[in-house]
Amino acid sequence: MNLHEYSQTHNWEMGILFSKQKDDEVYTDVIKELKHLVTQAKRYTEVRAYCIRCRELMDKFDPRKPLCNKCYPIWAKFKNKQYEEKFCHSCGSDTTKSRLSFKNPLCKNCADSLQRK
Repeated sequence: MNLHEYSQTHNWEMGILFSKQKDDEVYTDVIKELKHLVTQAKRYTEVRAYCIRCRELMDKFDPRKPLCNKCYPIWAKFKNKQYEEKFCHSCGSDTTKSRLSFKNPLCKNCADSLQRK
């Protein structure tokens, strides 16, 4: 089990033993869930990303790494995941009413949008 707080709220994890012959319904449900996970993974790679501190356009969308290479070393000196940042990692907006941080790098609209897809 991944014990990081971010993983508890943003990741799906499972570990079960079953067989198609004995548990056909479980097998079908697991295949459906795996297809959903693949869709979510593809969604991450399709979204543009912004540094939450300087708004520099980044190569990869990854809420676990929301700072650019220039801003990360500055943040890493203190590693305060609650430190308030300026921009949404997904849309780059600084006009959201969301409190953005390393721990919560997405504005409410973007977080809700990702969960719906």
